[in-house]
Amino acid sequence: MTSNRSALRPIGRELLTDQQKAKLSDIGRIVRFKKGTQLHRKGDPANTILCMVDGAAKVCRNAEDEEHIVAFRFAGDFFGLAEAGSLVYSAMAVTDGAAYRLPVSALESQFLTDADLKFYFVRKLSQELYDAQHRAFLLTRRSAMARIALFFEFIESRQAISGGSLGQIHLPMSRADIAGYIGMSPEAVSRSFRILASRGIVQSVNRRLVKILDRDRLGALYSRQGGG
Repeated sequence: MTSNRSALRPIGRELLTDQQKAKLSDIGRIVRFKKGTQLHRKGDPANTILCMVDGAAKVCRNAEDEEHIVAFRFAGDFFGLAEAGSLVYSAMAVTDGAAYRLPVSALESQFLTDADLKFYFVRKLSQELYDAQHRAFLLTRRSAMARIALFFEFIESRQAISGGSLGQIHLPMSRADIAGYIGMSPEAVSRSFRILASRGIVQSVNRRLVKILDRDRLGALYSRQGGG
């Protein structure tokens, strides 16, 4: 794994078009959920796929093990990874939101006549591979600061896909969720936030918004081998 930042870029700016949303509405249904809602559990039958309309969710190894978060999902993302007909992970809502619940059989039929929609899903699969690569790279960094810096880059890049502003990082997840994703304790996450702010690298506007003040110094935290 290289530390070249060009290798850690999102797949591209891509969201569902209004026409695609209408097609998904025809073959599935909108489900609205509150923060903390269990969206699906590991081992459930994989007969539907969720496609986020708005809000955020976390994907965990299983419903009772939120300390091991393997991914976050945002608007336009879909999830429901299956193996032998069963879901591989659990998912829980991080915020209030909504998603399309799509029967797999109906979605597969739609792909036969809608190449654009099929390509969209292929692109999102590529995005998932990018996310997994980024997290694997993040976990190789030894220092807490390096992991936080890479996490900020990840969230910023995902928000840029949906047209978010660069330099401002919105954090819908809790410090405990961030800790579960990057393999640290919540206390270490909060301490790293404070240190980065004290050094003038970022500004914590509030618990949900961080501004990047010095991008070069932020990137230097993980560009050295091992992130030490």
